Amino acid sequence: MRDSSRIATIAQLMTGRGSRLHMMGGGGDELFSALPPHLHDHVRSHPLAAFTRIRTHRASQHWPLWPLLRQLADRRTFGQWLAAWADSLTEPEPPPTAPGRRAPSTAWGVDLRMPSWATPDAVRAVQSLLREVAEAAEALAPRRGQHAALTCVQAGGRGVRQLDHVFSRKGLAYAAPYLDDSVLEAALAIRVPERSTPGRYKPVLAAAMDGIVPDSVLQQRTKGEYSVDFHISLRHNRAALVELFDDSQLARAGLIDTAAIRTNLLGVHPTPDALRSLGPSLGSENLAPLSCRGHPPTEHRDHRRSVVSLALRHDVCAMDTEDGMVLLDKVTGRYWQLNGTATLILRTLLGGAAPPDTACRLREVYPQLTAERSLSDTAAVIGALFEARLVVPA
Repeated sequence: MRDSSRIATIAQLMTGRGSRLHMMGGGGDELFSALPPHLHDHVRSHPLAAFTRIRTHRASQHWPLWPLLRQLADRRTFGQWLAAWADSLTEPEPPPTAPGRRAPSTAWGVDLRMPSWATPDAVRAVQSLLREVAEAAEALAPRRGQHAALTCVQAGGRGVRQLDHVFSRKGLAYAAPYLDDSVLEAALAIRVPERSTPGRYKPVLAAAMDGIVPDSVLQQRTKGEYSVDFHISLRHNRAALVELFDDSQLARAGLIDTAAIRTNLLGVHPTPDALRSLGPSLGSENLAPLSCRGHPPTEHRDHRRSVVSLALRHDVCAMDTEDGMVLLDKVTGRYWQLNGTATLILRTLLGGAAPPDTACRLREVYPQLTAERSLSDTAAVIGALFEARLVVPA
């Protein structure tokens, strides 16, 4: 969400200057550097060489020894790691330190936390989904390093596809050559010790580009930190974000605490870490139809953060149709026609289910839906029902 306007503006500026193709380097970090999970694999395949490498990294990056050894000794399977992740969703984040002063995670993936503004219902919904997936989950590769690289590349591919939609509408082709199948196969075939050399930055890629790109580029040792645009954007848009979440569809669905997100938005953040989940929350909020964005009637405003289950108003009746349901206001004579998805959501809520459980039920019937989409669809229907004064909290 935060990048969409910037990307559209960039595409317009580039086409205005005659550009016909935009190439980006997505996938370079994942394919041409050894992600920390590779250390877990390297210790098991080449223990002596691995510990020599670890000693070198510790000397230059000041990794603490015992936390690192605990990471390397972990023997959990991918499914076990997912289940443990579900249990740790609300654990506090480690205190902010310099990146090199913290042991790198060698787990199967990133142990993200639920944001501080997530309600207990939202946490339980995510935990339920993770535990369900963990029962039959299979890693993308037998070893953690390759699995982590493939996971990152897949995520990058999805992002590139979305970016291509934005650029294509502006008449600009978009390409990510590192994500081509042939490049992926070649890069993932490189032995892990060769992908990363202490003191050198992406040595394999630098060797491949020798003589093609300037030496000053090949000799770089790090990359940018990229948080400047976050701080500028937050400073310029803080008031608008507070106003948006004060009338939140997610809050109406019982998924976020507006007081908590307001506190975070108005707080001081030396790094973007505390607001890392703001982008996904903002994206979910904006998936709700704009027609549901208005203020609900006053008598409903107090219920939007505490909705557990719903009931139809006493003067509203429901009638089944071939492909959904019709709701009739017997006082005004107005009626609303619900499609199959909205009907399933309403029936589940009328049966006593909370919004997160309703979203889970939606995914059972429509397995192609993502967890985020099912939650946003449930929130949108609840908001529309309250807006139309068809329901009250049970």
